[in-house]
Amino acid sequence: MSRLLAVTWGLGVVLAAASPLLRNALDDGFPLSTFPMFAERLEQPTFYSAEGVGPDSSRVMVPPELIANGAAMQSVQALQDAHAQGKAALRQLCERIAKQVPQSVSLKQVQRVEIVSARYDPVAYFVSGPTPLSREVLHKCKVRAP
Repeated sequence: MSRLLAVTWGLGVVLAAASPLLRNALDDGFPLSTFPMFAERLEQPTFYSAEGVGPDSSRVMVPPELIANGAAMQSVQALQDAHAQGKAALRQLCERIAKQVPQSVSLKQVQRVEIVSARYDPVAYFVSGPTPLSREVLHKCKVRAP
Protein backbone atom coordinates (compact mmCIF):
# COMPACT_ATOMS: atom_id res chain seq x y z
CA MET A 1 0.00 0.00 0.00
CA SER A 2 2.81 2.47 0.80
CA ARG A 3 4.37 1.90 -2.65
CA LEU A 4 1.06 2.83 -4.35
CA LEU A 5 0.82 5.92 -2.16
CA ALA A 6 4.40 6.94 -3.04
CA VAL A 7 3.83 6.47 -6.78
CA THR A 8 0.55 8.41 -6.62
CA TRP A 9 2.17 11.22 -4.65
CA GLY A 10 5.17 11.32 -7.02
CA LEU A 11 2.91 11.40 -10.07
CA GLY A 12 0.89 14.21 -8.46
CA VAL A 13 4.05 16.28 -7.91
CA VAL A 14 5.14 15.78 -11.54
CA LEU A 15 1.69 16.79 -12.82
CA ALA A 16 1.61 19.84 -10.55
CA ALA A 17 5.04 20.93 -11.78
CA ALA A 18 3.92 20.46 -15.40
CA SER A 19 0.58 22.25 -14.91
CA PRO A 20 1.88 25.66 -16.09
CA LEU A 21 2.30 24.06 -19.53
CA LEU A 22 -1.47 23.55 -19.66
CA ARG A 23 -2.31 27.17 -18.82
CA ASN A 24 -2.12 30.36 -20.83
CA ALA A 25 1.51 31.51 -20.84
CA LEU A 26 0.56 34.95 -19.52
CA ASP A 27 -1.65 33.58 -16.72
CA ASP A 28 0.68 33.83 -13.75
CA GLY A 29 -0.45 32.30 -10.50
CA PHE A 30 0.45 30.91 -7.12
CA PRO A 31 2.08 28.53 -6.29
CA LEU A 32 3.47 27.58 -9.69
CA SER A 33 4.43 30.43 -11.98
CA THR A 34 4.50 30.34 -15.76
CA PHE A 35 7.09 33.13 -15.58
CA PRO A 36 5.13 35.21 -18.11
CA MET A 37 7.97 37.65 -18.63
CA PHE A 38 9.88 34.78 -20.26
CA ALA A 39 7.02 32.59 -21.50
CA GLU A 40 6.56 34.31 -24.84
CA ARG A 41 7.90 37.27 -26.75
CA LEU A 42 6.62 40.51 -25.30
CA GLU A 43 4.79 42.97 -27.47
CA GLN A 44 5.89 46.56 -27.69
CA PRO A 45 4.81 48.06 -24.37
CA THR A 46 3.50 51.60 -24.05
CA PHE A 47 4.93 53.82 -21.32
CA TYR A 48 3.35 57.00 -20.03
CA SER A 49 5.21 60.00 -18.63
CA ALA A 50 4.84 63.66 -17.86
CA GLU A 51 7.54 65.92 -19.28
CA GLY A 52 8.39 69.52 -18.59
CA VAL A 53 9.37 71.60 -21.61
CA GLY A 54 11.69 74.60 -21.20
CA PRO A 55 11.96 77.81 -23.25
CA ASP A 56 14.66 76.23 -25.43
CA SER A 57 12.48 73.10 -26.03
CA SER A 58 14.63 71.11 -23.62
CA ARG A 59 12.76 68.33 -21.83
CA VAL A 60 12.88 67.10 -18.27
CA MET A 61 10.90 64.31 -16.64
CA VAL A 62 8.34 65.47 -14.09
CA PRO A 63 9.05 63.66 -10.80
CA PRO A 64 6.45 61.21 -9.44
CA GLU A 65 5.61 63.40 -6.43
CA LEU A 66 4.10 66.00 -8.77
CA ILE A 67 2.01 63.41 -10.64
CA ALA A 68 0.66 61.27 -7.80
CA ASN A 69 1.90 60.60 -4.28
CA GLY A 70 5.60 60.11 -5.00
CA ALA A 71 5.47 56.40 -5.85
CA ALA A 72 6.70 55.85 -9.40
CA MET A 73 4.29 53.01 -10.22
CA GLN A 74 1.31 54.94 -8.88
CA SER A 75 2.33 57.93 -10.98
CA VAL A 76 2.45 55.77 -14.10
CA GLN A 77 -0.95 54.33 -13.18
CA ALA A 78 -2.38 57.84 -12.74
CA LEU A 79 -1.14 58.76 -16.24
CA GLN A 80 -2.54 55.54 -17.75
CA ASP A 81 -5.88 56.02 -16.00
CA ALA A 82 -6.17 59.60 -17.23
CA HIS A 83 -5.45 58.44 -20.79
CA ALA A 84 -8.07 55.70 -20.53
CA GLN A 85 -10.66 58.16 -19.19
CA GLY A 86 -10.24 60.60 -22.06
CA LYS A 87 -9.36 64.20 -22.81
CA ALA A 88 -11.09 65.76 -19.81
CA ALA A 89 -9.14 63.55 -17.38
CA LEU A 90 -5.86 64.25 -19.23
CA ARG A 91 -6.52 68.00 -19.10
CA GLN A 92 -7.34 67.87 -15.38
CA LEU A 93 -4.20 65.86 -14.53
CA CYS A 94 -2.00 68.06 -16.73
CA GLU A 95 -3.30 71.25 -15.12
CA ARG A 96 -2.84 69.82 -11.63
CA ILE A 97 0.78 68.95 -12.45
CA ALA A 98 1.38 72.37 -14.07
CA LYS A 99 0.16 74.15 -10.91
CA GLN A 100 2.81 72.36 -8.85
CA VAL A 101 5.72 72.91 -11.24
CA PRO A 102 6.65 76.46 -10.06
CA GLN A 103 7.15 75.13 -6.52
CA SER A 104 9.83 72.66 -7.69
CA VAL A 105 13.40 74.03 -7.74
CA SER A 106 14.47 71.56 -10.44
CA LEU A 107 11.61 72.62 -12.76
CA LYS A 108 11.96 76.43 -12.54
CA GLN A 109 12.62 76.75 -16.30
CA VAL A 110 9.64 74.62 -17.34
CA GLN A 111 7.04 76.57 -19.30
CA ARG A 112 4.82 73.71 -20.43
CA VAL A 113 3.84 70.23 -19.23
CA GLU A 114 3.19 67.43 -21.71
CA ILE A 115 1.65 64.05 -20.97
CA VAL A 116 3.27 61.59 -23.36
CA SER A 117 2.85 57.97 -24.40
CA ALA A 118 5.73 56.13 -26.06
CA ARG A 119 6.04 52.59 -27.41
CA TYR A 120 9.30 50.66 -27.13
CA ASP A 121 10.79 47.43 -28.42
CA PRO A 122 11.96 45.74 -25.18
CA VAL A 123 15.03 44.10 -26.75
CA ALA A 124 16.14 47.16 -28.74
CA TYR A 125 15.71 49.30 -25.61
CA PHE A 126 18.64 47.51 -23.97
CA VAL A 127 20.65 46.78 -27.10
CA SER A 128 20.61 50.08 -28.97
CA GLY A 129 19.18 52.53 -26.45
CA PRO A 130 15.87 53.97 -25.27
CA THR A 131 14.66 55.37 -28.59
CA PRO A 132 10.89 54.91 -28.82
CA LEU A 133 9.25 53.27 -31.83
CA SER A 134 6.52 55.88 -31.59
CA ARG A 135 5.79 58.83 -29.35
CA GLU A 136 2.57 60.79 -28.92
CA VAL A 137 1.83 63.91 -26.91
CA LEU A 138 -1.54 63.16 -25.35
CA HIS A 139 -2.07 66.56 -23.75
CA LYS A 140 -0.13 69.74 -23.06
CA CYS A 141 -0.76 72.67 -20.80
CA LYS A 142 1.06 75.86 -19.85
CA VAL A 143 2.74 76.47 -16.53
CA ARG A 144 1.46 79.69 -15.03
CA ALA A 145 3.65 81.91 -12.86
CA PRO A 146 2.74 81.72 -9.15
